[in-house]
Amino acid sequence: MRNQCYLGLSFGMSHGIHLAAILALATTDSTTFWTLASAVSIIVGGLGYVAIALLVATSFDRVTRWFGTDRWRAVVGAGTWFVPLGWSPQCDRKSSNARQVGSVVLPFL
Repeated sequence: MRNQCYLGLSFGMSHGIHLAAILALATTDSTTFWTLASAVSIIVGGLGYVAIALLVATSFDRVTRWFGTDRWRAVVGAGTWFVPLGWSPQCDRKSSNARQVGSVVLPFL
C-alpha cells in the first residue's frame, strides 16, 4: 500500500482525539465515566493506546531505522494484532448479537 504511513498516522490521530475525549469525560464527569468503564477496559484500552502510539512512532523512517528491521516487524506485528483483538471482547460484552461479534473477530483468527 503506497499510503500506508498516512493511513497509520490518520488512525493514530483519530485515536488521539478519542483518548482526549475519554480523558475529558473522566475529568468532568467521573461518575458517568466509572459507570461506563471497568478496570479491565481501562487496562486493555490503555495498552491499546500504547500499542497505537508505538505504531505511530514506527511510521517515521528515522524511528524505523533506529528500531531495526526485526524489532520494527515485531512492534508492528504485535500492535496490528493487539489493537483489534483487545477491542473485540469489549464488542462481545456490549453486543447481544453473537454473529456481529463473530464477524469482527473471525477475520483475525
